[in-house]
Amino acid sequence: MFYFSGGILGKFLENSIDRIDELSYIHLNNGDKKILAKAKSKLNWNYAKSIAWFAILTLQAIFASTIATWILS
Repeated sequence: MFYFSGGILGKFLENSIDRIDELSYIHLNNGDKKILAKAKSKLNWNYAKSIAWFAILTLQAIFASTIATWILS
């Protein structure tokens, strides 16, 4: 059960990491500033999601290890 849930959580983490892109832009007018602000906001959100998925996956692994130790002892 933990193996499969870890695989699913790992896919979520991988997907959120894949959505992190490096910003590259040319500032020609004020519309470019607005687009850049939206892109930065989206990038920050993707960083936050990646960190959250990493923390959830780590906690799931710790929980699985604790349960396995308890069952085998």
